[in-house]
Amino acid sequence: MKAIDKPVYLIIITLLFLFSSCGESVNNSKGEFNGTDFCLMIGTDDIRSVFNLNSGVEIEQDKNLDQICYYKWTADDINYTIRLTKAKWDQKSSAEVNKTWEKQNESNYNKYDLETVQGVGDKASWSDYEKGQLRFVADGYFFYLSLYNDSSSESPEGKQDRIDKAAQLANVIIDKM
Repeated sequence: MKAIDKPVYLIIITLLFLFSSCGESVNNSKGEFNGTDFCLMIGTDDIRSVFNLNSGVEIEQDKNLDQICYYKWTADDINYTIRLTKAKWDQKSSAEVNKTWEKQNESNYNKYDLETVQGVGDKASWSDYEKGQLRFVADGYFFYLSLYNDSSSESPEGKQDRIDKAAQLANVIIDKM
């Protein structure tokens, strides 16, 4: 081959490689779920419905660099925040889910008044971790939904009401999977 043919040959090989890989990539980044930004799995209408908020309440959606989704609003002079994140690992098998679930319980969640939540995904539990978190698994994926407010009391809503609202939001996510 002539010296000038080698760069052309390399360019052709590179282009063939690039074109052959188009459309085959799956983004498994923490911020995406099946190619969709998982922060969009809960919309402001979903939050309004679950928390019984009127259209005058402004709900702010934000995402930080760690791909954690935040939904913030103020109602009755109390600031509320929902924090949603998905585990950074890929889909797990049933055996891996069980093993990870138990490992998380032992290393962290058992210290925070852990209780099982029925009717949400494949597994779900509520704990006082992060002032109130619903951890749930659906189709081998782990999600973490935390509810915060700046009330001086534990929460304007009772604990069961917070669990129910978190479960409703989790089921919205699951329905959109």
